[in-house]
Amino acid sequence: MTRKSIFPEVHQREFDPRDVYKLRYLDDDTCRDVNNIVRDLEEMWSVSYCCGDQLLAIVCCMEVNCNTVEIWMFLDKAIRGHLRYLYAESDRLLESVNNLYTRIQCIVRTDWKAANRFVQRFGFEREGTLRCFGLNKEDYFIYSRIRVKKEG
Repeated sequence: MTRKSIFPEVHQREFDPRDVYKLRYLDDDTCRDVNNIVRDLEEMWSVSYCCGDQLLAIVCCMEVNCNTVEIWMFLDKAIRGHLRYLYAESDRLLESVNNLYTRIQCIVRTDWKAANRFVQRFGFEREGTLRCFGLNKEDYFIYSRIRVKKEG
């Protein structure tokens, strides 16, 4: 299933597990992390974003429990030319997910400043630090975005 985006040059398509190996990773650590979890991606809701034949991003959501979903995003270097698209699609996706779940959470390496700013831009609040959490014992921040019920 392909969905047209508001940016005509970019489209969304169904995730194919082989997509993980098509990404040109931003850094070696991300590459190792993705390759170690690729076997789990088929158990999640996942979608790929492309520009022509170029894969830009893979977004995955995994239900943690009936109230919580964890969201992951893997980016190709080519995303740099499509950041407006990424912001718009991320905002749309987060609103949809937040309508279904009370809590969305994500983890980000503490040394990845751009990614930390990115999640904060979408209303995620840092909850704490996961010490030695990464495969190479890197520290990660855990963020959450909580849907507040409107009284009325």
